[in-house]
Amino acid sequence: MLLFSFFLFTMILVSASMGYVETGIGDVARILAHAVSGEKDLVRGMGETLITIVMEVRLPRIFTCAAVGGCLAVSGVLFQGILLNPLADPYTLGVSAGAAFGA
Repeated sequence: MLLFSFFLFTMILVSASMGYVETGIGDVARILAHAVSGEKDLVRGMGETLITIVMEVRLPRIFTCAAVGGCLAVSGVLFQGILLNPLADPYTLGVSAGAAFGA
């Protein structure tokens, strides 16, 4: 569990550093540390635009994607646990067809 948590945090840093505006992983880590601790020395020399891009554009999207992925994983576990079938998936159960009809 600790290994997967570390992997998730690393992927969040890598994802937040990608984009049109070049940002290093170390800069993203310093911006996150500044957001958590509030220490201004961590972001000295960085532009306010870079901090805004990371904190208000990239990170909300990344956290939303991580939350959606977690919810999909939990729903799959619930399907398999309730039906006692390790091969239960939305296509077998007809949930995908119902969702497509609703959409």
